[in-house]
Amino acid sequence: MSTSCPHCGAATDGGNRFCPACGRPVSAAQEAPTVFVLKPGTARLEETDESTPFQTVSLPALSRREKRIARKLQHMVSEEGAPEDYVYPPAPPKQHWKARMISLLIAAVLLSALVSALFVRQAVEQSAFTPIEAAYESLSHGSPAALQAALYPELCRVLEDLGYFRSDGIWSVQLRDWQAVYGASFAAEPTFRRMRWIRGSAKEDYLHSLGSEYLLSARAAILLQVDYTVHITAENADASVRKSAYIAYCAGNWYLMQETF
Repeated sequence: MSTSCPHCGAATDGGNRFCPACGRPVSAAQEAPTVFVLKPGTARLEETDESTPFQTVSLPALSRREKRIARKLQHMVSEEGAPEDYVYPPAPPKQHWKARMISLLIAAVLLSALVSALFVRQAVEQSAFTPIEAAYESLSHGSPAALQAALYPELCRVLEDLGYFRSDGIWSVQLRDWQAVYGASFAAEPTFRRMRWIRGSAKEDYLHSLGSEYLLSARAAILLQVDYTVHITAENADASVRKSAYIAYCAGNWYLMQETF
């Protein structure tokens, strides 16, 4: 069966797809390409027809790479068949879930470090303030026992040798001075105000001066200067005074190194 080319009119055989004279497709149906669309959730590829330009059905879950390729293919097919005034939808935002997870982990680590640092600081302040509380407890009760326990052991022995705790020693003189001002019965309660860490050469200079004055060698791992307020209550007085003391951490305990009442 012979036919004629719809473009140039040349005679062609019925089985030919292209005109032997001009080379154009004999059948208009050959001009329309067959389009396959792969979308997320597609079970199989189906050939499109004129009534349904893009045939899609649901599919099992695809990998991230397969979904990305499917979106690109769909966008390319849409560009080829879309009218000139067609407005393409914006590309979906990239999901940087790995970067987000790393950022969340870093934030969690920093937050836990901050909370731990605050907890450690509070614990250090509370422990370092204990010798000062013991010192004023001994003064309020008129007994040096609590103060002796709060002092650095070597320093306590030196002060005992110097007669610091005798009935006519410096501690008893301080107690009588307080009783003369506040009465025979008073209560002295120290309240923490702030703390300063002494490091480096300043720490070594202080320990050297302490050794020169009392002939002792203090091996302090931590040295702090603690500022505090003492609230004094008595029958004839209600006052507050600000004081400062040096506290050292030696051999697993906090000790009072120097205090001026």
